[in-house]
Amino acid sequence: MIRDIVNYIIIKFCGCFDSLYYLHTYPDCRKADQDPLWHFVRYGWKEGRNPSPFFDTRYYIANNPDVRASEVNPLVHYIRYGRKEGRSPNPSSDTFPNNSNIYKKDNTKYDFAWLKNIIYKFGKVVIKAVPNKLRYPVVIWFYTHFGFIFKGTPDYSGWLVNFATSRNISYSPSGLLDLNKVEPILELQGNIAIHLHVFYPDLAKELAERLINVPFPYDLYVSVVSDDAEKLCVSAFSNLPNCQKVVIRQVINRGRDIAPMLCIFRDDLSQYDYIAHIHTKKSLYNMGATGGWRGYLYRSLLGSKDRVRRILALLQDSQPYGIVYPQNYSLLPYWANTWLANKEEGKKLCSMLSIDPMPRGYFDYPAGSMFWARTDALAPLFNTRINVEDFPEEHGQTDGTLAHTLERFLALCVWREGKRPAILRDEENPSWSPWRFEQYIGRDYKSMLEMLSDRKVQVIAFDVFDTLLVRPLLNPETIKRLIARSIGNDRGLLYKEYRDLAEVYARRDSDKDVGLGEIYKYFKKVSKMPQDVLNILMEKEVKIEEGLLEPRRDVLNLFNDAIATGKPVVIITDMFLPQKLIEKLLNENGYKGWNTLFVSNKVGARKDNGKLYEIVLSHFGIKPEQLIMIGDNERSDVQIPCDMKSSFLHVLQPVELARGLPRFAPLIMYHEQKADVDSEITLGLVVRKNFSPIVYPSFDPASLVRVEPYNWGYSIVGPLLVSFSEWLLQNSLKDNIEALYFLSREGKLMKEIFDCWCEGLHDVPLTDYLVLSRRAAGVAAINSFDDIVEIAKTEYFPNKVGDFLYTRFGIRLNDNQWKDVEEKFGWSRDTVVEVRQGNIKQLAPLLQFLYETIVDKTRSERQGLLAYLELKGMLKHNQQAVVDIGYGGSAQAYLNKLFLQKVDGYYLMTDYRANKVSKTFGVNLHGCFCENVDKSINAPIIFKFSFEVEKLLSSNEPQVEYYEMDSNYDVQAHYRELTKEEMAPAEIRNEIRRGTLDYTSDARQIRESVLHDFHPSCWTAQMLIETFLSQLSQNEKDLFAKLALDDYYCGRGMVT
Repeated sequence: MIRDIVNYIIIKFCGCFDSLYYLHTYPDCRKADQDPLWHFVRYGWKEGRNPSPFFDTRYYIANNPDVRASEVNPLVHYIRYGRKEGRSPNPSSDTFPNNSNIYKKDNTKYDFAWLKNIIYKFGKVVIKAVPNKLRYPVVIWFYTHFGFIFKGTPDYSGWLVNFATSRNISYSPSGLLDLNKVEPILELQGNIAIHLHVFYPDLAKELAERLINVPFPYDLYVSVVSDDAEKLCVSAFSNLPNCQKVVIRQVINRGRDIAPMLCIFRDDLSQYDYIAHIHTKKSLYNMGATGGWRGYLYRSLLGSKDRVRRILALLQDSQPYGIVYPQNYSLLPYWANTWLANKEEGKKLCSMLSIDPMPRGYFDYPAGSMFWARTDALAPLFNTRINVEDFPEEHGQTDGTLAHTLERFLALCVWREGKRPAILRDEENPSWSPWRFEQYIGRDYKSMLEMLSDRKVQVIAFDVFDTLLVRPLLNPETIKRLIARSIGNDRGLLYKEYRDLAEVYARRDSDKDVGLGEIYKYFKKVSKMPQDVLNILMEKEVKIEEGLLEPRRDVLNLFNDAIATGKPVVIITDMFLPQKLIEKLLNENGYKGWNTLFVSNKVGARKDNGKLYEIVLSHFGIKPEQLIMIGDNERSDVQIPCDMKSSFLHVLQPVELARGLPRFAPLIMYHEQKADVDSEITLGLVVRKNFSPIVYPSFDPASLVRVEPYNWGYSIVGPLLVSFSEWLLQNSLKDNIEALYFLSREGKLMKEIFDCWCEGLHDVPLTDYLVLSRRAAGVAAINSFDDIVEIAKTEYFPNKVGDFLYTRFGIRLNDNQWKDVEEKFGWSRDTVVEVRQGNIKQLAPLLQFLYETIVDKTRSERQGLLAYLELKGMLKHNQQAVVDIGYGGSAQAYLNKLFLQKVDGYYLMTDYRANKVSKTFGVNLHGCFCENVDKSINAPIIFKFSFEVEKLLSSNEPQVEYYEMDSNYDVQAHYRELTKEEMAPAEIRNEIRRGTLDYTSDARQIRESVLHDFHPSCWTAQMLIETFLSQLSQNEKDLFAKLALDDYYCGRGMVT
C-alpha cells in the first residue's frame, strides 16, 4: 500500500498520466467511478493497461528485463530512470510530448476518504518520531507539496486557513509598504550574500558606491561575461566596507541576470539566510522609455544604511516577509505585470513548482528582477536544478525567454512557501497601485480620439470579446462549465469531460487556427456521441455565448467615433466561433459600419503569434506604424503591436481592473478559488457594470465601486436582495408557504425585488406589503403587564421619559398626570431614561403605575390593527410568513399573539432573541445571511452594521404608529410625520432602488436565457456588503451621512 501511495504521488506530479485517455480507453474504470490514476497504480499496469497514448506498458516491460524482474511500476521506472537513460516508452520511439496542455490536471472528484484516513493516522504516528525542532518544518513541507493527500483532515484544514489561502493573495495586488514606518534593526540574525550580475562593466563603480550602504558583513558574488569586465570588477569591489569575501566568475551570456543566480551561484547562495540580487540594468531596447529605472531600483534597495536596515528588519521579523522589492517604476507600463509572452513557459514552471492554480491576468513580481529576499523563501527556484543550457542564447530578446518567465516566479514562490512579498511604496512618484494602474485610469477620452485622428494612422482595428462585447464572468473558461451544467445529465458530464480535450486535439493536429466545426469533429471522435446530440450541444454553446454578451458602452462610443473618422475600421479576433455568428453578435449589440472582419479560424492565422496582423497589413497595403489596435489582451493586442511599432489603445478587461483595486482584489481572488458558477455570475454582473468603462474622470481607489447611489443599488443592494429573494423562494416553497407579507419599511424594496426576480416563474407564493411597525404591533398585542415589560426592555438610548412612553406605548400624559408622576416618582416628562441589556428596574414602577392607561390604548389600537390584517388576508391562510430585514422577530411574535393562525418569518438575519419567539409560539424564524447571532465582537460584519443595511434598504415612507377604526368603521392608519431631514435623501433612495432593480433584471436575464437553474449566491452578496461596510472610504462615509434614518423607537431620533 505504501509503495502504491508513493507511486501515485510520483506519477501525479510528473504529469505523464492522461486521465481522459485512460477513462476513454478503459470504460470499465469509468463506469466504476474510480480515480483512474489510482486504478492504474493498483491494477492497471499489472493488466498491461497504458497510462497515455505515449506509453506502452507491455512494450516497456517486455523490452526491459530489469524492470520485469524487479516488478516495479513501469511508468514510475520510466519517470525516475528510464527517461534519463534514453529508454523508449513505446514501439515508435516517440517520447512524451512537451506540450503540457495535452495532460490537463484531473479535476474529477472521487471518494478517497478511506485512503486519506489511513495516511492521516499513519502520519500522526510517524511524525511523533521526528525531533521537535524539525517536526513543524517537516509537516509544512508535506502539506505544501502533497496537500491533495491530506485534504479534509483536521490538521491540514487548519493549516490551510492560516497559510494556503493567504499565499494565493499573490494573484491580487499586495498592499504597498511604507518603509519609513519600519523600525530599523541594529543586529542581524543570520548571514548575507549579495549577487551582482555585471553585464555592463562601466556600471561597476556605481554599484560599488551603493554597496557601501550595506551595514552588516556580507559575501559578494559577481557574475561577468568578459575578461575586461572581470578585471574592472576586481578593482571596483576590492575594498568595500563589510565585504568579507568577493567571488567573481565569468559566465556565458545566457539567462540574463537570472541564470547566474539560479545556476552558477546556486549552491553558494543557498547557504545564506538572506540574499540581495542586483544587476547592471540599462534597457537599451526601449530607447529611453524607462530611463531612470535602474537608479530607482538601486535607491530603493541600497539607498542608505538606514534603508537597508529597515529592509532586513522585514526579512527577519517574527512573521517575516519572504522578498522585498519596490513597486513598479513609474515609467514602466502597467501591462508588464502579466504573463505577456511567457505564459506557455509559465504553465510548465507552475506544474514543476506545484503552483496551482496558475495566476490569471495581473499578479505581483519584482519587475526588473532586483530584490532582497530570504533564501528559504526562494528555495523552490533554487531546487529546480535548472541549468544554464536550459536558457536560450542572448540575442537581445526583450521577453518570452526562460529568464523572463522565472522573474515572474520570484513572488509566486514566496507565497508558495507561506510568506509574503513586501512591496515598497515609491516615495518619489507615489501611486496607490503596485502595478501603476493610474496610467490607465488617468487617460481621458479626448486623448483617445486624438490617437484615432492621428494622420499617421490609416486603419483602426478593434478586438471583439472583452473589448467590444463583455460577459458577466471572471474567467471566459467558465462558459464551458455553464454549458455543461445547462445541458445536465450524462450529456453534460460528457461535454465537461471531452470538450476541452477535443479542442486540444484539434489544435494539435492543425497547422492553422480551428473553428467550432473542427473542434466538434474531434469531439465526436473522443466522445463517440451521435451527431444529432453533438448538434444540440453546439447549438447550446452558441446560445449561451449569445446570452452572456452585451456591448461595452464606452467602447461602443469609441467605435462609432472611429467610424466617424472616415478611416477603415476593421475587427480582428482570435476566436473559434463562426464568422457569421460573430457578425450577428456585433450587429445585435449595435456595432455597424466596419470595413472588414478578420476571424482567426476563417483566415487561418492568429493575432497572438502576429500572423493575423501580417494579413491585415497586406490586405490594406499599409506599414505597421499606420495601424492602431484597440483591445484587451496584453499580449496579442498590446505587446505584439508594440513590438511591430504599431500604435495601440489598451482597454483593460473589467475583471483585471477589479483585480488591481485594493478592496476589490480579494473578492476576485476568493471567487476564482471557489470556482462556483453561481457565485461567479453574481459577482461578474457587478464587475461588468463597474469596470467596463474606459474613462474614469473621478476615480477613487479607496472606494469599492463608484460612489453613486445607483451604483450602490446595483453593486451592493442588488446582489444582497436578489440572492435573498432566491433563498426566500426556495425556502418558502419547501415550507409550503401560501403567502409572504413583506413588512414596512425595508420590506417595500424587498418585495419589489422578490416580485421582479420571480417574474415568469410558477408556483410562487402570494406576496403583499404589510404596513406594520414594532410600535403598532407591540401595543396592540399587549395582554398583561409582562407584555409591557417585554416592550420596555428593548434597548433605549438616553432620552426623555416622555418620549419613551410615546414611542413605545403611544401614550402622552397630560399635565395632571405628570404632576401625579412627579409626586410619586420624582420624575418630569423631561427626565432622561436609558435601557441597556434589558434593565428596566427604574422604569418598572412607573409602567405599573400607568398600566391602565397603556391597556386603554391597547384596546383602541387592537381593533384597528386586526381589521387591517383581515383586509390583507392574514386571517385566512393556513401557511403564511412575514419577511423583513430581521433581528429578534418581535413583530412576528406580536402577530402570533394577536390571532390563531401561525405566522412564520424569513429574514436577512436574526439574533439570539429569535429562538425564544420560535419556542414560545411554535413557529419558524429563518435567517438568510446569519441566524440566531449573539451580540459580540465575533458577530458577522453584516450584523454589526445592520443599521447601515437598514439605511440602504429604507423607503421614503413615514413610519406607521398605529391603526384604529374611524366613525364609519373603516380602518385608519396613523403615521409619524416625516421631517425635512428625512425627506432630503429621497432622490438618493430612488437611485438606490433603480440600481437594485437593474441588477435584478440583469440577473433574471441570465436565468431566462443562459442558466435556468441560476441561484444568485448569498455567499457573494454577503462578501460584497461586508467588504463595503467594514472599510468605508471618506467619499462613501460622506454619501452615507446624507442617508438620514429615524430610530425614535430606540431613543436615537434621526441618525445620519
